[in-house]
Amino acid sequence: MSSRKEVEFLKKMYAAFAKAVIQSGRSNRVVVLLLLLIGVGLKAQDTSAVAPRPSKMPTERWSEYKSFDGKFLVMSPGGKMIEKLDTAKTPMGPIAYHLYYNQPDFDGAENYFYMVSYCDYPEGSVHSDSTELVQQLFTETIKEAAFSIAGKVLYQDDIKFLGYPGKLWRIDYGRGKYTIKTRAYVIGNRFYTIQTVMSRLMSLNPLSDRFLDSFKLL
Repeated sequence: MSSRKEVEFLKKMYAAFAKAVIQSGRSNRVVVLLLLLIGVGLKAQDTSAVAPRPSKMPTERWSEYKSFDGKFLVMSPGGKMIEKLDTAKTPMGPIAYHLYYNQPDFDGAENYFYMVSYCDYPEGSVHSDSTELVQQLFTETIKEAAFSIAGKVLYQDDIKFLGYPGKLWRIDYGRGKYTIKTRAYVIGNRFYTIQTVMSRLMSLNPLSDRFLDSFKLL
């Protein structure tokens, strides 16, 4: 999968996801939240800025990347993440969607993307203490994410992070050629997603788990 094709596919996936949610006709708060949670919506990325990948795999060391605004840190190749910010207008008011990603720029990379995203919800909309709403949010997020890319959910499971509710899942898409692994957490009124995107043949690569496991709060 070339760099340009990856970016174009992800842009289309984000648009398809948003369209699916809007057309679903749901009236509850989950609809508003879902529009922000695909996590792989790189619609803000300029495809003209994507450079050709060198064919030789570099020996780039991993190190910490810290986001003080996002209040998290992760380990990433070179300790680098590109930050994008988008704002969605919702019935609850404008909500900022923060995306951080690392795209290895060489052929043969174990993962196409390493990503962290988050958004903060207005007071009274969703909170980690709202058990029923949080579970509904996770369920609908997984369902709509798979639908938007004609993907298949291979597994999902409840998890905890420092006592906060979370969910992990895997979606295979592109006729089974590609895989997205996601861990999501609701911490207070903030929703985090940590994700890796890869070829299905590389779905068990250790660098995916290394990135997903490295997420910590500051």
